[in-house]
Amino acid sequence: MTETIGLKRKASQDDLKSLAEGESNKSIKTVESINSDLHSSEDTRNKGMLRVKPEYRLLSSSKDTQNSNYDDDGAEAAGVAHTSGSSKHKNRGQNKPKDRKQIVQHDSIRLCNKFATGEQCNLGSNCKYSHDIQAYLAEKELDLGPVCPQFALLGECKFGIKCRFSKAHTDAEGNQMVAEKKLNEDQFIKNCSTKSIIQDIKQKNIDCTRSKEFIQWWSAEEIKLQQRLNELKKRKEEPRAGAEATLIPLRPNEKKKIDFRGKSYLAPLTTVGNIPFRRVCKSYGVDITCSEMAIARQLLRGSPQEWALTRRHASEDMFGIQLASNDPTQFTQTVEILSQKVDCDFIDLNMGCPIDTMTKSGNGSALLERKNKVRGMLLGAVHVSSVPITIKMRIGLSNKKKIGHKIIPLARDCGVAAITVHGRSKEQRYTKLSDWDYTMECAKMTKMTWHSPDASTVTPDWVTEPPAFFGNGDVFSPQEYWDHVDHSTDSELPLAGIMVGRGALSKPWIFKEIKERKLWDISSGERLDMLKDFTKFGLECWGSDTMGVNTTRKFMCEWLSFLYRYVPVGILEVLPQRVNERPEQFVGRNDLETLMASDNSKDWIKITEMLLGPAPESFQFIPK
Repeated sequence: MTETIGLKRKASQDDLKSLAEGESNKSIKTVESINSDLHSSEDTRNKGMLRVKPEYRLLSSSKDTQNSNYDDDGAEAAGVAHTSGSSKHKNRGQNKPKDRKQIVQHDSIRLCNKFATGEQCNLGSNCKYSHDIQAYLAEKELDLGPVCPQFALLGECKFGIKCRFSKAHTDAEGNQMVAEKKLNEDQFIKNCSTKSIIQDIKQKNIDCTRSKEFIQWWSAEEIKLQQRLNELKKRKEEPRAGAEATLIPLRPNEKKKIDFRGKSYLAPLTTVGNIPFRRVCKSYGVDITCSEMAIARQLLRGSPQEWALTRRHASEDMFGIQLASNDPTQFTQTVEILSQKVDCDFIDLNMGCPIDTMTKSGNGSALLERKNKVRGMLLGAVHVSSVPITIKMRIGLSNKKKIGHKIIPLARDCGVAAITVHGRSKEQRYTKLSDWDYTMECAKMTKMTWHSPDASTVTPDWVTEPPAFFGNGDVFSPQEYWDHVDHSTDSELPLAGIMVGRGALSKPWIFKEIKERKLWDISSGERLDMLKDFTKFGLECWGSDTMGVNTTRKFMCEWLSFLYRYVPVGILEVLPQRVNERPEQFVGRNDLETLMASDNSKDWIKITEMLLGPAPESFQFIPK
């Protein structure tokens, strides 16, 4: 457990003690006590309903179910919420970007950064920020505690007296202190020095020779390829798997070798998949992490916000960057720049995002029906990259037309290192269960196309083994994870592993459960400790000034909009909880457990106040 950040909120420690009072000391249940009930008869389940023990059920509908309508597409693309054809307004799942605009929380007096750290401002009267330190201190909110996360980590705090923990590094004369052993931020956060990269991009000072070489080849080859496919279409012949890619460009770059097999994988998650959340998941043992989805076009334009998504914490020892693109030229150039300038272990092409604003522009799952573009993007990326290329995809645009399996031989012949298949279509979103039967057929096809003489005759000689294959969808317990993985060992191609998304958002300790192969009846106190860790990580990542504190608060609320869905193991009547089940209304084993189960966003803000002090009056959180 990390060091607890002291709180100035009145009676906060007493609040926490009373809320968690009565918590069971036995948090990790044995395999015998949990697993003996795992495969309870299906007739004990109500379809779509998660049953809790009678003593925890609420008989009357007294809860405010403000946010009970889940919208899990919110984790797939930034700033976009799913809309349906219904005219009835719902509080959750239909809050559009304009409704979700958050007020940026600053100090009431915007103090100059130079003055905050005891330096002189060269702008003088032309500075747009205040130089009146006494006026600022008179208006500044109380410190949140005696330990500054920035100072504790780096040996100095760049926010000076603006820090909400400023007493930790300010002496009696008001001077800012610096520890004897001062460390640089890039020793903890990699890829944080992107200003020089952005400058080089804008000044075109980056060598993209291999991209230019490939693009020249591809432009001519695309014309020939289309002519060849048109001829086959006229003859009404079905192109055999791989036949479209008979011409291969120059040999690809030598690549870093990565063994994906047997590893747990945290899905790329927009907004909620930030560095603090990924660090929490790393603390529970996840092996592979990936950035939030970045737009290749924006990276090429030198967008600072987009380049910030490439940052990686030192604890992420197997880390990838996911890109969205609809253009072989842009994608190839972006991959070459990333592989030269950024510290990552692999680069992933997003072929799964279902959000309309993405698919209408040809990104995400729309690529499933643009095989020529996919071929160009993958061939180009493999040609220029010094790290492995992977893809994440859905099964198709609709359930009636499952076409994901057609991408597998194409991707294999392009030389991708890993394929992840999410067993849902674009149209399906999260309304039905993931199709694991089809996912496993895709896994088998990877092996079949690899060994079939009729399908593999054009596989280039530099592709020496089939890609690692990950399934994805609806895994919410270690039993579901290992049921799929262990079952796959009897098939022609075992799963390399399973990518976990929503399960990790609701219970990031699922990775601990997966490694130990047992459920964890985690206490509310232990979950609060997890949120304390997130708070510390957030203040290290986004800053310890007022803006950093409330940015941490905002992203904690984003996470709590998923985290509240977890139902404690100890109060369930039927095990395990499944991702698509909605629990009966219940109370927890103590007040804190009950509060953590609330679907009311006002209660999520209350939880942040336990860790970050009182929220500003103007602070509001509107869930997706």
